Amino acid sequence: AARIAAAEVVDGLRAVVSGLGDVAASLTGAKAEKPAGLQGPLGIARMGAEIASSDASRLLDFASILSLNLAVFNTLPLPGLDGFMLLVLALEATLGKGTLADEVKGVLNVAAFCAFVYAFSTVLCSDLEAMGPTGRALATPIAAAGKAVAAGLPGLLLGLTIGQLVLKQVEQSAGGSQQAQKGRQQEGNAFLFPEPRKGPR
Repeated sequence: AARIAAAEVVDGLRAVVSGLGDVAASLTGAKAEKPAGLQGPLGIARMGAEIASSDASRLLDFASILSLNLAVFNTLPLPGLDGFMLLVLALEATLGKGTLADEVKGVLNVAAFCAFVYAFSTVLCSDLEAMGPTGRALATPIAAAGKAVAAGLPGLLLGLTIGQLVLKQVEQSAGGSQQAQKGRQQEGNAFLFPEPRKGPR
């Protein structure tokens, strides 16, 4: 029984990974058609309601598959997910701490957030369109917002990168100016209040 359960878990993981690949290809435009079985939050809720009304004993299987999806997705090396933090920790353990600057991490996290917003809006629009004319009417402004986010993402990343570099340069210049001012103040104090010389005993 344990061997059968393990084999089913492995098969489920393979299906989840394959499905995530199809989803990524569809969202990036590499694949025109929508992947079979792709559901957003509304589709998942509708599917759970259908399973509960037809055969409640299958709810446990449905919950386990959903948990596998979330677990595999969370381990992907994408900014904002635990998989990305594990990748950063592995790189810092191998190449030394500070391999990725905090500024780079911040820009990557913002980019990932925008990408997640676009992906969520795309899947949500797909769910709404499956609900009929009313859903399609609601999906139109959401799709427009998602396209606006996708269109403005390159400019946003460029602006964030330039802003981070300028801020870092300003901080370094301010730190150097403060050190130079402190050095001049110490020289002035030494000139005005020289230390008494110690004579021979």
